[in-house]
Amino acid sequence: MTNPAIDLQDAPLSKGQRDIVDALTSVHPRRMHINDLVDNVYAFDPNGGPENAHQTVRTQVCYIRKTLPSYGWTIPKRMRGVEPNGYYRLAPVANDNIQQETTVHVGVAA
Repeated sequence: MTNPAIDLQDAPLSKGQRDIVDALTSVHPRRMHINDLVDNVYAFDPNGGPENAHQTVRTQVCYIRKTLPSYGWTIPKRMRGVEPNGYYRLAPVANDNIQQETTVHVGVAA
């Protein structure tokens, strides 16, 4: 099994995005509820984070989902009827997706 802490250390993420990924990495392979994720991300903010902290984290997760597959990871979207609302986790992407993206990057650079 790969380690998200190592695989994602060079991913180009903002501080807030890095805080989200670090929080999810700390509990991997388990999932984390949005309330715990917000608490974790804004734990050291003297103001406790923005008024709309939950929405801010959800928005950042959308951006993170676009970045992580190139590094072999993703934050899966909830499967209706299978997973409860409000939980996030890190999961490795299928190897064929990584190869496909690598091929695209190589093709673009050539």
